[in-house]
Amino acid sequence: MSSVEESPAKPDIKDSLTVVETIYHRPIAEEPSAIDNRYCRELDTKEQPYGPRKFTIENEWQSLDTGWLKENVGMFVLTNEEGRKLSVNPSEEEKKETSAHILEVGFMGSSDVWLVPPKESFRGYPKDVTRVRVRCQQGQAKCKLFVIPG
Repeated sequence: MSSVEESPAKPDIKDSLTVVETIYHRPIAEEPSAIDNRYCRELDTKEQPYGPRKFTIENEWQSLDTGWLKENVGMFVLTNEEGRKLSVNPSEEEKKETSAHILEVGFMGSSDVWLVPPKESFRGYPKDVTRVRVRCQQGQAKCKLFVIPG
C-alpha cells in the first residue's frame, strides 16, 4: 500500500526592504565614532519599484514624480547628484557654486523642511507621498529618485 505524503505548507514569503548604513563622525585629533543602522522590513506588495529616475529640480516647489506608486510607498530615496562630477581638484569657485545647490524636502501644508546638500541623500517613508514637495534653494540641482512600494 502506498501513501501520499502531504508537503508542508510553504510560508507566505514577502518582498522586503533592507537598509544597511554606517555613519561616521570624525573629529580632528580624536578617534571617529560610528552609528550603525541595519534593518529589514517586509513589504505588503509585490509591485515593482519606480526608478532610479534622473531629473532636475528648480527653485519652485514641486511634487515628486513617483510614477505608478501613489498610495503605497514603502520608501523613497532622493539623491542630490550635484558635485559628483567635479574635477579631481575642484577650484574654490566650483566648490562654492556646487555647495549652493541644496535641496529642500517638505510636506504640503507644513513649514518644516529637511535639507539635502550636494552628494547626499534623503530617504523617507511618508504616510502620503502626494504631499511631499521638493525644491532647490538656489538655481537648479540634478537629482535621482528611487521609489520602493510598500
